[in-house]
Amino acid sequence: MRFFAAAALAAGLSFSTTAFAEEEAEAYTEINAETMVADFNGTWGEAKGVQGTVTQWETDLKAAREGFNEAVGIAKDAPIEKAIESLKEQAGEHLQVTLDGGKPNITVADAAPDNVKAAVEALKGCVASAEAVVAGGPEIVEQSKAVGEKAAAIPGQLNPSFFKDNGIKKPGDIKNATKEQKDNIAALADTDERIKGVIAEATAIVDSVKALAG
Repeated sequence: MRFFAAAALAAGLSFSTTAFAEEEAEAYTEINAETMVADFNGTWGEAKGVQGTVTQWETDLKAAREGFNEAVGIAKDAPIEKAIESLKEQAGEHLQVTLDGGKPNITVADAAPDNVKAAVEALKGCVASAEAVVAGGPEIVEQSKAVGEKAAAIPGQLNPSFFKDNGIKKPGDIKNATKEQKDNIAALADTDERIKGVIAEATAIVDSVKALAG
């Protein structure tokens, strides 16, 4: 298991958290790319880059989905399926979805009411955000896998001799340096789960819209 050793080290720790831009968003553990052990900071810089991409995806997707929900007049946190059903009811025959190379192409008739046109534009934005996540998913998964393999080797190096070689000698400093690595390892494992979650959500959005195609 890729993060078996990491999970063992991380057990029992409490972490400081950083929130998404939106108040309702779930808190996450921020990766520190400037730890006391400079030898590992290249790895953590890569990990922080992956985490930053995932956070941006989550933020953009959440904003687009909530914008669509608001445009059709339902709760911001309502499921995408409910929002699409509401749009279908409001738009009727004015809404058309076709598939172009497997991607949904959404159009609305000129005769449609302005609120329906606005909702369709919001849906297009939501789909665009979702498609960006789906398209970038394979690359970010590979990046996370590569940095995870590097991080998995870190726990085995955290011993007194290693810290001494890196100029970390005081017991308090060793304790803090060890905690930094443990926190980052746990945050990277959490980022892996977030990657799965945001890709799954984006895929569900695209699939829900594709289902409207005749």
